[in-house]
Amino acid sequence: MEEHNYDVRAKEEWYQEQIKKGFIMKGIFFYQDKKLVGSGIFGFHKGSTHFAYKASNRIILSAKKGSSLGSIIEFLFLKKSAESGICKIATNRSRNAFGFFNTLGYLDLKLRFGYKIRPSTDVLLDEVPVNETGRVLFYGLQDGKFVLFSLKSGLEKGKDWFDKSRFSSFGIPLKEIYY
Repeated sequence: MEEHNYDVRAKEEWYQEQIKKGFIMKGIFFYQDKKLVGSGIFGFHKGSTHFAYKASNRIILSAKKGSSLGSIIEFLFLKKSAESGICKIATNRSRNAFGFFNTLGYLDLKLRFGYKIRPSTDVLLDEVPVNETGRVLFYGLQDGKFVLFSLKSGLEKGKDWFDKSRFSSFGIPLKEIYY
């Protein structure tokens, strides 16, 4: 996290706060050549598990789509939750600007793992940062309905930058907006 100049949020104070709330904290840690390359932090509380933090190096494990270290961490979290008899499973929002997904692959991964996307009522943004291409995907509410927005430059109007059909089966409408 520090290497990429991200705020380190899972500090000792955060753990102590979670424990005071009644969470039993667990972690998964992966090492390669004695160096930490991936981790997942989650808590058990009142019949539910919450995936608090995940970080991993970009290690591709095979030529198959979605075979990253991050997907293994995600799978092990779900497996541990199921083995514990817990069926209420939650993950926090993506680190990328409060629900802003930096890649379509990440969004696709979450949906294929069976997660249901829901809006966060405690975070509403007036602005959404774009990536280096000037594009962004983000979730929002429009007329009280949950929508996946695709934001891109007006110069790209009519040009597809991803396969929208991958997300149509999840029942979340997609709306393109331009700036």
